[in-house]
Amino acid sequence: MTREGMQTRAKNAEAHPGNIVKTAAAPRRTSAQVKADKQAAAEVKEKADQAQQTKLREIARLEAASKGAHIEFSSTRR
Repeated sequence: MTREGMQTRAKNAEAHPGNIVKTAAAPRRTSAQVKADKQAAAEVKEKADQAQQTKLREIARLEAASKGAHIEFSSTRR
């Protein structure tokens, strides 16, 4: 099923389009690098979780203190 008048251009005859993708791809990481990256990510996540828990405890403390303050104010208004 060749069409008349359609031919491969001379410069594309030896071209390998897939090689561009192969050379542009980053090299694969070793298992040690993957393990180190996962451990570093886990440490960052743990620190973020601890910071989040600290913030939540502080908010809960402030809400509890605020609740006590509202009770005092509401009892003095009546």
